[in-house]
Amino acid sequence: MVVWEQSHLHRPHDGALEKRRPTAETRRSKPRARTATVHSWTYDRHSRSHPQGSRMVDSCCSRRYAILMRRRIPSSIQSAFGVALLVASVHQSHAQPEHRISSFQVASPGQAHLTVTTPPNESYSFIVSSNLTDWAPAGPLPPLSYDTVTATYLLEFELERPLAAYQVAYEPIPPNPTPIAQLLAPANDPVVGHLPDMGVPFENGEEEVSNTDGVPISLAHLLVVLGDGTTVQELNTLLTAENVVLAGAIPEMHLGVLRRNSITTLAELNDLADRLTATGLFDAVALNLGMSPPRILETPLPQLNRVGRQREFLEWTWETPGLGEGRGGNNGLEMSRIPQLWNWLDHGFRQRELMGNHEVAVIEFAFNPHRDLHTNVFLGTSFSRHLEQGDFDHGIAVVGIVSAWRNRFGTEGVTPLPIVRGIPFRANHTSRHAYEVIRLWQLRDLLRGANPPRIINISSGMPWYSIGDPTTTERVSGVTYAEWMDELGALWAHAFENLNEDIAQTDYLIVCSAGNDDGVDAAYNSPMANIACRPELHGVAPQFLTVESISEDRTPSAYSNFDAGGQGHAVSAGGTDVTVLQGPGTLDYKVKQSGTSFAAPLVAGLASFLWSLDPTLTIGEMKTLLLNPSTTHEVDSGERAGLVDGFSAALAIDLLRGNHELQRALVDVDDGTKDGNLRQTLHPSMENPDQIHTEDGRRGDGAVNMKDFRVFRDAWLQTTSNDAYLDGPPLHFKRDLNFDGLVVDHPASPFHPEPYHLSSSAGESLPEKVYSRYDFNGNGQLDAETDSANPPLSAVSPVQRDPDTPVTGWSRGGGLLRDIDVLLDEDIWDQGEENVVLSSAPPYPASLPMGWTTNSLLTLTVPYLQSCDFHLDMDGGTPEAVDDNYDEHPFYPVQEGLEIQSYFSVTKGRFGAWQGVITIPYDIIFDIPTVSIQYRKTQGNELHQYIVNILPEAGEDIGLVLRFDELQLNSSTRFFAASYVEGSGNPESTEVIARTPGGGIYGSLVIPLEEYSSEEARNRARVAATAMLAGAMQFPTALNGTPSFEAIFDTESDPGGVRVDIYGLIATFNTMVATPTNP
Repeated sequence: MVVWEQSHLHRPHDGALEKRRPTAETRRSKPRARTATVHSWTYDRHSRSHPQGSRMVDSCCSRRYAILMRRRIPSSIQSAFGVALLVASVHQSHAQPEHRISSFQVASPGQAHLTVTTPPNESYSFIVSSNLTDWAPAGPLPPLSYDTVTATYLLEFELERPLAAYQVAYEPIPPNPTPIAQLLAPANDPVVGHLPDMGVPFENGEEEVSNTDGVPISLAHLLVVLGDGTTVQELNTLLTAENVVLAGAIPEMHLGVLRRNSITTLAELNDLADRLTATGLFDAVALNLGMSPPRILETPLPQLNRVGRQREFLEWTWETPGLGEGRGGNNGLEMSRIPQLWNWLDHGFRQRELMGNHEVAVIEFAFNPHRDLHTNVFLGTSFSRHLEQGDFDHGIAVVGIVSAWRNRFGTEGVTPLPIVRGIPFRANHTSRHAYEVIRLWQLRDLLRGANPPRIINISSGMPWYSIGDPTTTERVSGVTYAEWMDELGALWAHAFENLNEDIAQTDYLIVCSAGNDDGVDAAYNSPMANIACRPELHGVAPQFLTVESISEDRTPSAYSNFDAGGQGHAVSAGGTDVTVLQGPGTLDYKVKQSGTSFAAPLVAGLASFLWSLDPTLTIGEMKTLLLNPSTTHEVDSGERAGLVDGFSAALAIDLLRGNHELQRALVDVDDGTKDGNLRQTLHPSMENPDQIHTEDGRRGDGAVNMKDFRVFRDAWLQTTSNDAYLDGPPLHFKRDLNFDGLVVDHPASPFHPEPYHLSSSAGESLPEKVYSRYDFNGNGQLDAETDSANPPLSAVSPVQRDPDTPVTGWSRGGGLLRDIDVLLDEDIWDQGEENVVLSSAPPYPASLPMGWTTNSLLTLTVPYLQSCDFHLDMDGGTPEAVDDNYDEHPFYPVQEGLEIQSYFSVTKGRFGAWQGVITIPYDIIFDIPTVSIQYRKTQGNELHQYIVNILPEAGEDIGLVLRFDELQLNSSTRFFAASYVEGSGNPESTEVIARTPGGGIYGSLVIPLEEYSSEEARNRARVAATAMLAGAMQFPTALNGTPSFEAIFDTESDPGGVRVDIYGLIATFNTMVATPTNP
């Protein structure tokens, strides 16, 4: 049993977080009366009163409404792309009646027109999003401005996609709310119960913004989180005394936006913030800063001609099985063992069907459409006059890292499982920057919506690289940027603490980038990163995680910021020299791109994948999976945040749950047939080999047994070039071990059936052992080394199992097991109807049972991969056949039923009828047949017995039909031929037809006494028996040869001489030649 130590990611902090503006010096040491313990992540909340009761939003979502429009489309066009369904969503509280979608019409096959009406003489920024990931607006690409009454967009899409519905969401950006000078409510009531849902204001012009160094700061607005005990009268008194108004409010966050009635200087605004903090009425006070578009770094391409492997211009090749290492444009995926994580895709899809899907929100400035995204991705496009092409490129790059389609085209994303929504930041009217209060407003709406996301990725932050160290740089004398960022972090934390008490789903994760400022403390990149890096805020708002970037060699990226305190909720991922999607063309890519912006979505995709595997994970459990030292790789001798590991994190779910569900899903790889990996039909009772025969068409029938062992063995033989006797077409999709759609550089044929959506384009295929589906220990390849993969099962694993270390598969201290060890685990093994166990088997029974006798796979004396499969269709034995009656009979048969014996290894037997597959490990003794098939069936007064001795081949599938009057021995990989050679010394294969005791004789003959000899009696009996019974023999046809015949007879004295009674006939082969054929 593996025991996982539940370690603390940081030490609990005691005391109270003071309601004052923190300084950079005290930021890391401030205590807080909250504890966060890994793995449960329980923490003490303040008891909170809520005068107006819960603000939970029902499924109708009171502040949003939906307009469903169905347009009549000509039948000729309907046949091409289905019926159009338009879903338009706007903010009801601010939308004006004339601000609407006025038409949505099909223009021609593959195109539709969307027309939006806007208020006269108004210039609005707004968002249009769609699940058509390759649609594009008509006219020039951004920046775009729509100052007229209407604007029309052209939606373009591919006809071959099954688009029964278009989903288009339209969200106008509303005007500023009307300020409130005095809140009208009972004076002694807590103000948090009377905050109106105002939304938030925008700055009215550039004169209201201070932007002297690239960080815009509002001169008009201050952000506050109101304390639970603050009364209406106290707030109104302060509004009057300080000459400010309530310009905006987000009630669920207890957040207010205070506006000066006259524009002030930044120094004066900072002084006002100090005075507000000193009143004790607020949990937090902060300036409203604007977040900049992120900095992206690009490595110059080498000046050499890159030829050879397909897509090498993308630096995107799966050639480096990742044990914390990676190469090329996909190095981040390789380092974090994402290809190994994909071995749980079938389980993820099943969990999605069982427990529902979740959403991932990627919030960026803008997005381009791209063909390398699938229909699970919904992209929004913000039409704001301030956007630049780089904003669109960055958005699509981040979305692609989360969920680019795994289609052998371009790049691959981390997960195809969730719904991914590319959501533009709500734009403002003065610049490209996203102000903090606007982001809080947008996140409130997302998390209180009808389908709140489980993961939100935000890859942007502050431009310290162009400004300077935030701990020393000042915009106002005596106040550093670090202090302002700490204030914002505390404000965000308290805002989300309040929001979490108002929403149903608090098990969500906000992933943010650490920033690209050449080693600045990540806490100052954004308020989200600030929360993640400050241990005293983890219990206040536990949903934040920041991501640092590392290079291909697992060293810190020089440009990456990092958690300087070392106790934050921070991780690392590959974000250097990666290949990403770009626009405006839907086939474009960028190579050698670097930034924590590209590391963060990898972690967001990983978290989404883990939630797909187990939707019941809490936020504390999720952070345990991502942060625990047992599931991460060390970076820079522990000085930087650990590198996330998808494979280990997935297996660690079992450790959290105390079960083996994920381990079972990892090794449950059969195709639902009796064989488990059927590629060829050998007799009529077998299934269709070109399908997956589980209920949902995905691999894995829910049990781990010999079916799964056969799949693994066949894959191992294929990757070690020992596959001469693996049957089926050479390009069969069940030979595509890594699911790249190719086998030996050619598309699989027959191809993967639904529901697998894989590409079939020709090209140089990935070696099948690399990132194979049958890599169970996570080392990136199917174990093929003789010293680690093919010892006897009783041998010790190459690395001893450490009972205190999870089964991670890393090349380090403990836990590395062979692939076969992960499969053959007593905790998950189901002996199945073949009755194969892993512990010691009981003694072989004296008489055969109805079902298969028990044998132990782990106690065999032969290597576990040296086995063949018999596809059996057999009749059962006859209960009335009593072996004791043969004691005085001239022939003593084998047991009634079937026995298969492998010399020195295993004997399997059963009495009852059966259709299925039995796997027999066997010995190799030169060219001597070492597997013996013994079958007897009694019918009336006659028995029919077969003993067939063969020399199997590794992985060979042999069809074996056994009935009283039928024997078939079929293989599609070789021809069977047999003959009788006197004195060969080989084991004999025999067929017997004989009378049962008391069943009489077939006939008799008398040999005169003077002619009698034992040899004469034997010869005459053979001739007579052959004439009577040879026509009923199955051997000549089944084994393609002419046997030697011998009679079963007895002699008695007779008045005329010696009587020879014929009891039966024996046909014998002792040489069998198996000629290979092309599989």
